[in-house]
Amino acid sequence: MGKLVAETMEIGLIITAIVVIVFDVTMWCYTSTIRGYQFTTFVGARIGDILGMFVLYSMPVIVLTIIATAYLAIKQQYPSDLRASWFRRFCRLLWTRPLVVNEFLGVLNGFDLLVILSTIFVVLWMVLNELLPQLRSLHGNPMAGLLKWKPIGVVLGRVAVLPISLLLIPVSRSSPILRAIDIPFEQAVKYHIWLGHLTMAMLLGHVSIFIGIFAYKHHMVKLVTWPPTGVSYLAGLIAFVAGSLMWITALPLIRRRFFNAFYYTHQLYILFFAFLVYHVGVTTAGYYIGGVFLYLLDRFFRVHQSRKKMLISSAKILSNDVVELKIPKLPSMEHSALSFIFINIPSISPLEWHPFSVASSPLDETAITLYVKPFGITSWTQHLHTLVTRSTKKNGSGCPFAQKFSMEGPYGHESNFFLRYKTLLLVAGGIGITPFLAMISDILHRYEAAHTYLPQHVHFTWIVPTSADLHILQQLAPTSIFPQLQSSNLTIVVDVYVTRDNAIRPEFEPSLSVARNSADVEPSLVETMSIRHNLHMACLILGTVLISITLFAILQHHALKRQKNGFGEKIPSWIQASLFFCSLAIGIGGMGGFLITCWSKTFRYKRNSSASVVSNETEFQLQENVLYQPHQFPGCDDLELGARTLCHQSYTTLRKGRPILSEVLDAVLERYTNENVGVLASGPESLQRDVANMCRNHSSNNYATAQILNYHSVSFRL
Repeated sequence: MGKLVAETMEIGLIITAIVVIVFDVTMWCYTSTIRGYQFTTFVGARIGDILGMFVLYSMPVIVLTIIATAYLAIKQQYPSDLRASWFRRFCRLLWTRPLVVNEFLGVLNGFDLLVILSTIFVVLWMVLNELLPQLRSLHGNPMAGLLKWKPIGVVLGRVAVLPISLLLIPVSRSSPILRAIDIPFEQAVKYHIWLGHLTMAMLLGHVSIFIGIFAYKHHMVKLVTWPPTGVSYLAGLIAFVAGSLMWITALPLIRRRFFNAFYYTHQLYILFFAFLVYHVGVTTAGYYIGGVFLYLLDRFFRVHQSRKKMLISSAKILSNDVVELKIPKLPSMEHSALSFIFINIPSISPLEWHPFSVASSPLDETAITLYVKPFGITSWTQHLHTLVTRSTKKNGSGCPFAQKFSMEGPYGHESNFFLRYKTLLLVAGGIGITPFLAMISDILHRYEAAHTYLPQHVHFTWIVPTSADLHILQQLAPTSIFPQLQSSNLTIVVDVYVTRDNAIRPEFEPSLSVARNSADVEPSLVETMSIRHNLHMACLILGTVLISITLFAILQHHALKRQKNGFGEKIPSWIQASLFFCSLAIGIGGMGGFLITCWSKTFRYKRNSSASVVSNETEFQLQENVLYQPHQFPGCDDLELGARTLCHQSYTTLRKGRPILSEVLDAVLERYTNENVGVLASGPESLQRDVANMCRNHSSNNYATAQILNYHSVSFRL
């Protein structure tokens, strides 16, 4: 009965979300028409201009967020069957069928094209509806050549509000909207990039036209004026300069060579949005403040989450210089197998945060494992490698590994979508193996727990430069997780292609490792609040929104509407904007801080209650597993566990050169016919494009067949 009610509520929430989306799109299209302008004026006259714009344009985004949070809470309580209905299978095709593959756009699926085309349609609709009537009114005017430019500049500025309203939603890491449709942050970043280019291109045209008009009329002094009321050109110019710096440093050529410059420059978003409000006024800010508010709340939550300093329990350097980090965690910590976390180590850099894929299963109740490949001589990852190397030398004298760090996350896919495929084809390059280790480990744990509807065939193709990279495979022993693997219906096949040296199974050197004493493990257990606490997240969003609106409404009605200055005029618009910022700060910082504090205390109480009932045997296993270090021996067998690691020849075949992906795919499809195959790629962008192109060509050539290739990218790359 509960399952039926949950499914009914899910359908109701989905229908409500569709209605809200249709209403929001309709309002954006309608606002550019004469009747739309009359309607917004009518609403503003009834409830106030500022509140009217907020309700019509920003509130739908917040309502959609609350709906998504409720949907996630139901899905968390009543997980859906992996055997999806035809409607869900059709929706998944939008996400998993590559339609466009090229170097400029990357890999685009049906959902990506839907987002691009719908955004372009609404923008063009708004531009044409606002611009054409004004241009017709200038027809026959001898000064039309000059006068035409001003309405074009005005329209570009007005329509730019649409992409601005959506700009920060894709980069809100805890966004319930993205989690509800299972688009992780690392894949949603591309929407932010596209919207950023569109926004700055329109603002560039807007600013250029007005600077040209002012220069022609010799009114350049207006650019540095800030009138008490009306439009402040100086504020707009400051916002544009801040946006331009972010835009330039975000270009791929600059971002990849000078990432720190890109990262620090992007903190100017505060100036951009603040002076944008000073430029256009609080009323116009009602068009886009919803997405900005949710992003600021996300940042506040992340700051609170990352305040706690934790300790890395152990670190190890493998033969290929990859650094393995183990972070102890509580069994109650929830994340998916394809999760990633951001970590900051103050001893390396107090400001730099770096994302790393989790290489361990969420069913591993003892620790989170990360693998870090050092790149560059002066990079953050190289500094981490140096830090661990120095610690291993000191460890001989009894010095513990006591590096403190902060963590954000875990983020990533909301669901373990790979479990719905009977056959998995995994293709990785280099350190891109990390998420696939977590996947294989998770599948093994689920087989051991006797779960149903699990993958039966895992074919893993890994491309590495040297055979020393195989040392990572030695860290996973399948039969130590699932002892009945050989007699089960699960098969794991690993093909390793070595591109530089000879494909000879190496004798690995002993790992350089350093670990904390087992008595010190308990204080460092990860105990961060999770974005998966959906009801708490809903209360946080609702509480902060209501307090911010209420506080500003009080200021608006009792201060701005009634108070007059000495000249009998309204209070200047910059004061109104400043009071608006104060309302947001108190709503997010005050009410948000109060709710998060209550949330944190509740979390600690539940953690302490659950910790008090843990048996001594479980505690002993936790400490032993956290500090476990596999030993090297011929054949890659593990003497401690008495089990073969994934590096063993019974799982892994070494090959020389690069694979021909089409032949790899044909071999898998020939062996496992009439099955939907999940194809996952992790590694360099060129590798992902090759795999996506392979899936697209197969789908195009075999459209009528029952066998479908479902492509997924699991790489994180800014």
